[in-house]
Amino acid sequence: MLMVNKISNGLFRRAEDLLAYGRGKLTRFSRAAKTILLKRDGRSDTGRWSDPSNLNESWDVRTAALAKFVPPGSSVLEFGAGRRVLPRYLPAGCQYTPSDLVDRGPGTLVCDLNAAQLPLFPEHDVAVFSGVLEYVLDMDRLLDHLAPTCRIIVASYAPTDVAEQQTAVARRATSASASG
Repeated sequence: MLMVNKISNGLFRRAEDLLAYGRGKLTRFSRAAKTILLKRDGRSDTGRWSDPSNLNESWDVRTAALAKFVPPGSSVLEFGAGRRVLPRYLPAGCQYTPSDLVDRGPGTLVCDLNAAQLPLFPEHDVAVFSGVLEYVLDMDRLLDHLAPTCRIIVASYAPTDVAEQQTAVARRATSASASG
């Protein structure tokens, strides 16, 4: 366990260095570093997700693929509603409720899935998580909380190879130290 803590502390220090290096020009690596530090501190990145320019249209393909798993006529609660494109792809007769960390327009259930207290979610047939679970700190707690109100969960998850990420962060931090 001591070795894991040393690695984690080293990763956090390198992430802090990398974030400092990326100030003013948020690179892919500095964004990853910021995410690592926010997760360490148990916080969500409200600033990032408040900016519509951070909602990538290329994610629509993933959203369309997830919609294919939703049964027709379902009530659907989407977490991480973003640009609210899921309704375009839902089968006929579905009722849609958006939810996100920030307000995404009428009917949005605004909630932070990393908050100490999760809200009571209204009952829905299906919960959809598209590119959200990667940012949830305690997935077991969230799924336990959601279980009584949703009978189907449709989700994507983009795992990160921790060793690869540590190497990238370390490499970038070393470059930043050498040049600065």
